[in-house]
Amino acid sequence: MYLSIKSLSAALIVFVTAATAAPSEKRATCTNPITYVEWRSLPQAQRSSFHSAVKCLRTKSGVNGRTAFDTYPSVHNNVFSNVHYVANFLPWHRWFLHLRRLDLVDCGYTGPIPYWDWTIDSGKLATSNIWDPVTGFGGNGNTRTSAHCVENGPYANFQVTYPSRHCLARRFNNGNVRSGVIGTMQGQVYSRDAVKNIMANSNYINFSDDIEEDVHDMIHNVIAGDMAAAFSPNDALFFLHHQQIDRLWAQWQGRNATRLQDYAGNTVQGQSGTDGSRFPLAKLTDKLPTQGIRGLPDITVAEVMDTTSDKLCYVLFSLSTSTMKFLAMLLPLTAVVLAVPHEQSNCTTPQVRVEWRSLTQEQRDSYHSATKCLQIKPSGVDGLSVYDLFAKNHVGFFRKIHYVAAFLPWHRYYSHAHFQYLKDCGYTGPAVYWDWTKDVNSMASSEIFDPKKGFGGTGKATRSGSKTYNCIQDGPYSSKSNFTITWPEKRCLQRSFNMKSVSKSWWSSEAGPSTRHSQTQIDEINKNKKFTEFWPDLEEGPHDSVHNEISGDMAASFSPDDPLFFLHHNNVDRLWALWQGRDNSRLNDYSENTAQTGRNATLDNPINIGSLLCYKAIRQLERAD
Repeated sequence: MYLSIKSLSAALIVFVTAATAAPSEKRATCTNPITYVEWRSLPQAQRSSFHSAVKCLRTKSGVNGRTAFDTYPSVHNNVFSNVHYVANFLPWHRWFLHLRRLDLVDCGYTGPIPYWDWTIDSGKLATSNIWDPVTGFGGNGNTRTSAHCVENGPYANFQVTYPSRHCLARRFNNGNVRSGVIGTMQGQVYSRDAVKNIMANSNYINFSDDIEEDVHDMIHNVIAGDMAAAFSPNDALFFLHHQQIDRLWAQWQGRNATRLQDYAGNTVQGQSGTDGSRFPLAKLTDKLPTQGIRGLPDITVAEVMDTTSDKLCYVLFSLSTSTMKFLAMLLPLTAVVLAVPHEQSNCTTPQVRVEWRSLTQEQRDSYHSATKCLQIKPSGVDGLSVYDLFAKNHVGFFRKIHYVAAFLPWHRYYSHAHFQYLKDCGYTGPAVYWDWTKDVNSMASSEIFDPKKGFGGTGKATRSGSKTYNCIQDGPYSSKSNFTITWPEKRCLQRSFNMKSVSKSWWSSEAGPSTRHSQTQIDEINKNKKFTEFWPDLEEGPHDSVHNEISGDMAASFSPDDPLFFLHHNNVDRLWALWQGRDNSRLNDYSENTAQTGRNATLDNPINIGSLLCYKAIRQLERAD
């Protein structure tokens, strides 16, 4: 769900109420715990035995007709959006690691379970002995080929079969996978000093958010290849990386007895960790979905909160103390382009942008065809289509581009890039926006949701395996039209209209959701004389309201999965352009916060939309006009 800045600010500072367990309460009866040790502490015989057990998993049966090896990347991929950027990230992966350990034992591995303390390698990760072909996991992928196959070590040319047959790939980078520059691999993000900052968090919500969205994501992304995909468990290093994450959580828990019960936060991506008005908040009785790995039922969060419980029974052997610093960096960042001083553009053939309902039916059909074409157009990034990469990059940058000053210029550049790809897919019509002010009080019956003239309507609860989705029932993006999305998981496109009256918002005297994007409200917003007043009212009012009224995928951080996202944002951008046009000084009116709790945005700040082929980072100045 898209949330107001007030909700987000509260989520950043709230202190979770600790569960009232007595200090003398017995923790567990675990008497013979498994030891977790740093990989480089293992003797060579145990290292070799570990690799042999990993390969043995390919000969064992798993779930859903897959091998035990393929079970882990497939389950991780299937439940990805349910266990990332939500409260259960840490407990889910703790249980996932435990199940994998049991499978390794079945394959003959009897040594301690290793973790990889990457703080040891900060600043010199590319030359770490973790990549040694004999004592480690082999190194980078082949830089001379697009497959980027690992060339040496125990996984040299190692063939994995999920989601399709390919070699195990790595693609070392310094924050930009396409630059070819390896550098320090963003070593400052996972240094010992950076780690200390996260251990200072006093509540679970902040600790979990910081550890996942900073060091966890960065390690995945600078190694890249399979490690940067939802099927990252294809790389054996996934488990050592996550065991380090789990070790840090266990250390954080151990610093305060009440933290063994400290668990809270969101259950849906994009939801505030303290707002349960639309989606339930996390609780210790929540189940952890593992899709029957090892034939075991799902267990509760409470059952994995203590590593010394009978169910887990392991202890941590620490070679060093590590934690992480919050940078909110989910995808590789590119260098800032040094632009020349800004001048008024000499653009002589401007692109026309029109309201959707002004298009001919032929143009509408062409637009839908081009949108679907993006699903088969390769992005050149980790096997993703262009369609999927737009959604993934929006997720990756979410906190850096919402409820901050960059919201408007970032989405302007992002939408521009999307339109260029539509043209590459054969669309020759004008750029389109959806003027939702025309649909106030009757949005559900708007022509925009017509199955022929528009984008289809709301969804209907539909079972698919063990899950229920609100699948769109008609129109060009319905299941009946064989339309599916594939990121963050393969399924139908979802909508769940939510257009009933709610209590009035904090910034408006209006009461119903639809009236928050009325022309009357736009007129009020346009009265703002400064960007610092205009942008928050536009984002937190009409922008958020439209996302949340449509709901489904539109209310998630991966909202670009719904093609309506771009028409919605083109209208938001149109309103900004109209506001700018009322005063020439507004073309350079840009300031306020660069982080959700910070300030000092400038026109020289970069706009980075991620690895979208040729779309490089630019300055805010270049999108202000």
